[in-house]
Amino acid sequence: MSQYGDYKVKFTAAQMRRMKEMYIQGATWAEIAEVFGLHSTVIGERLKRAGVTMRGAHRRCKLTQADIAKIAHYRDKKVSWNVIEAMYPAKRRNMRDYVKAYNVSKTS
Repeated sequence: MSQYGDYKVKFTAAQMRRMKEMYIQGATWAEIAEVFGLHSTVIGERLKRAGVTMRGAHRRCKLTQADIAKIAHYRDKKVSWNVIEAMYPAKRRNMRDYVKAYNVSKTS
């Protein structure tokens, strides 16, 4: 239960997938909340419940979709995370999340 009350909003699988993708691609809770018409804390709680790795307040995604696609390609070719991390302005953990979301959206 959030400090703002127990929100009983139900999201479809497609809506949750969209929320996760938006967050992983760099959108803030507030930006996602605006799209869905809810308070940002509700979005944060739902993302946490869904197992999404939270990032720090000032660490937005600095990668484009093209960068994420290239990283996914490098990982398919077994390039190490150390090499990839040296090439892009993002943390390894975040890049893993970006690639995971990219692979999910590619198959959806």
